[in-house]
Amino acid sequence: MQNSLQFTPNSALARNKVPTEYKWKIIDIFPDDKAWKEACNKAVQLSKEISSYKDKLKNKETILECLRTVDKMNMLLEKIYPYAKLQKDADGTDAKVQELTGKAEVLFNQCGNSCAFIEPELLSLEPSFLKGLTTDRDMSDYHHAIEDLLRKRNHVLTIPEETLLAQSSLVASAPMEIFHTLVGADLTFPTAKDSKGEDKPVSEGSYLLNMTSPDRTLRANTFSHLMGVYKQYRNTLAATLNAQARSSFFYANAHKYADTRAEALDQENIAASVYDELLTTVEKNLPALHEYMALKKSTLHLEELHPYDIYLPLTPKGGETFHFHFRGSQGHCIGSH
Repeated sequence: MQNSLQFTPNSALARNKVPTEYKWKIIDIFPDDKAWKEACNKAVQLSKEISSYKDKLKNKETILECLRTVDKMNMLLEKIYPYAKLQKDADGTDAKVQELTGKAEVLFNQCGNSCAFIEPELLSLEPSFLKGLTTDRDMSDYHHAIEDLLRKRNHVLTIPEETLLAQSSLVASAPMEIFHTLVGADLTFPTAKDSKGEDKPVSEGSYLLNMTSPDRTLRANTFSHLMGVYKQYRNTLAATLNAQARSSFFYANAHKYADTRAEALDQENIAASVYDELLTTVEKNLPALHEYMALKKSTLHLEELHPYDIYLPLTPKGGETFHFHFRGSQGHCIGSH
């Protein structure tokens, strides 16, 4: 019989008490740490093979071999990093998984370094030759990658410069790592009392559950307790954000972009006008959002609508759905996905 687990605002299970069916099944990635280490060794071997192609990307056959080797390495890395990171996300205080994640990040950086020469070296070839590769049947897996490389030609530096930037990426990721460690492992939040005077746990994991509870007292206390702790560390959090912004500016400036927004949009081939139009459209339609908030206030019979009321569904069964998207940021090599 399968375990059944009801998640409610008062859920506070230790991880070792959570049924296996509700945990990430990391054994689908690697059966154990030994297999993970073997994959790491294989990735290192592939990175060395990639490095051996330096100064040899002169013809289609060699380019194809190199890019296929990059793909093999990337596919391994896309398993190696999640295997470690998912375990750290489950328990950021576990020294063992901290070590695994640290090794994965170093490996990711090392493998990225091995690819740093590829884009500059390809761009040193005749543009007509590269353009021809974008229609060559044998290169079909890489048509988009090469077209994208040609598009970003003015922002790709020399081999020594790109190598140096690749080597710096691990250091530059420190602000983000510090932030995740602080909020995911070190910060603790006081319990919140509900309308019955009972204490309920407050954490990033239980926050949204509490925010959708019909108990407004619980919602208000959860909001104030979680945000109150963040306020206590506002200077540290602001410093990590500032450090991340400086890092982003450094790379944007190094790659000859006007600003960090221009670089971020260019990575996805999005025109600045699209971004500006999005902001304009949102601003023009703010009255519709205001009408929705007024409807919510009326439907829930509230004299005032507070931030902790926003997530409460309008219907007893909860007809509203909220989607959250998290995007990790790591270096990458040119290749197909």
